[in-house]
Amino acid sequence: VYFRRRPELAAWLWVDAFAPAIAAGAVMGRIGCFFAGCCHGRPSDLPWAIQFTTTQVPVHPTQLYDALIALLLFAALWVRFPRRSFDGEGLSSLLMAYAALRFGTELFRGDLDRGSFGALSTSQVLSIPLFLAGLALFVVLRRRAKAPSLAEAPAA
Repeated sequence: VYFRRRPELAAWLWVDAFAPAIAAGAVMGRIGCFFAGCCHGRPSDLPWAIQFTTTQVPVHPTQLYDALIALLLFAALWVRFPRRSFDGEGLSSLLMAYAALRFGTELFRGDLDRGSFGALSTSQVLSIPLFLAGLALFVVLRRRAKAPSLAEAPAA
């Protein structure tokens, strides 16, 4: 609504500018989960496995896996911002990358209260439309950026 009322502002440029902050927010959220002991992983005997007060045995610190992924996405979006091919590339890339990576880390999750739909966790189910939305945005905005405007089109 804000950007529709202000067409002189490039909405997708602003969205791309905020994309790294969204990833940074995910880092903070996952670190909060780590300190709370929620959203933990399955039992593990790896050297970095952690035993929380809520677990009987050491588990994968999936909160830290997700925080690291979000930190890497933050860095990639930050570095890529001035080199984007089109406005909206940052957000669409964030949606696709976070969804795909989160789908993967869910394989290590072990907390019981996260819910599931058949063999997939709630987060995996939500990651599918999130990835598809990012892909659709990427394709549509990239095509729009490459399409010549009416002012640039050759006269017939």
